[in-house]
Amino acid sequence: MKVEVPADIYVSLWEKFLFVASFGGVGSVTRAPIGVIRTLPETRQLLEQCLREIFAVSHARQIALSDEALRSHWRFLIL
Repeated sequence: MKVEVPADIYVSLWEKFLFVASFGGVGSVTRAPIGVIRTLPETRQLLEQCLREIFAVSHARQIALSDEALRSHWRFLIL
């Protein structure tokens, strides 16, 4: 078994939270599957706003999420 130990567990947890909370929140509000969320401009915008809000909260809590974490989650969710 391969195990990865993150340098900062809080950053790692917030990276996961960034994905789960944004997609889970938009999915529960819209009651739509990922394919629909990805194709509608309104839900894509909502998803992006959620990602940015969670990113801002992480920084307000002194969690050092990188800009690349935000970009990579956006690419993964949208592409």
